[in-house]
Amino acid sequence: MDRMAVTIHTNGWWSRQEPLCLGPEDNSILLLPERAVIIIASAVERMVLTLPKNSIVPANVVQAAIWPLHNLLLALWSAYVLIFHLFRTTFDVGRTVALGSRRTGISISRSVGHGLVPAAEMARTLTAPRHSLSVRAVGVTMIPLVFVGDGASWMLQEGGSVITGILLVMTVVTTWWYWTVVLPSVALMGFWAAIFCGGCFALIEFAGI
Repeated sequence: MDRMAVTIHTNGWWSRQEPLCLGPEDNSILLLPERAVIIIASAVERMVLTLPKNSIVPANVVQAAIWPLHNLLLALWSAYVLIFHLFRTTFDVGRTVALGSRRTGISISRSVGHGLVPAAEMARTLTAPRHSLSVRAVGVTMIPLVFVGDGASWMLQEGGSVITGILLVMTVVTTWWYWTVVLPSVALMGFWAAIFCGGCFALIEFAGI
């Protein structure tokens, strides 16, 4: 909130962010959610930073109300990037298992090593105390991703790439409910929590406590 109070609208943090899920298919529909988060967050940030000084509601009150939503959008962005890499790796690996690396031009070990494993390592670091509560919550929800990444990495060394690919695809397919039902439900609860906390923060700021 202190940073937001001294930031001008042309130097907003969200307005300088770019999608992290870009790949060979830059126009893929899977990129739309990430772009939507960045666009929404940029619009909210711009609205807060361009409030007139003589507005009915003081700028610091509005900033306090928006701060939890800012953290939620950052958490959603982090979570989506990680899930995107999980699904992208699973799709590439599944296609390679079915068609062969000669046809797809993608090796299983490379897909896992450059897509899934880095995502799992990043998810592992999100629970560090230096992060905000919302980011640490993302780290907790991404624990299954860490297990999948560790398992795939171990299987590459012990069982070979084909076995790794088959088990990875089976694991992600059988846990579809977690990625597509549980996580969106948690995100929805986080949204309502951000609205509630924002209202509380705004009241505290308005009261000058």
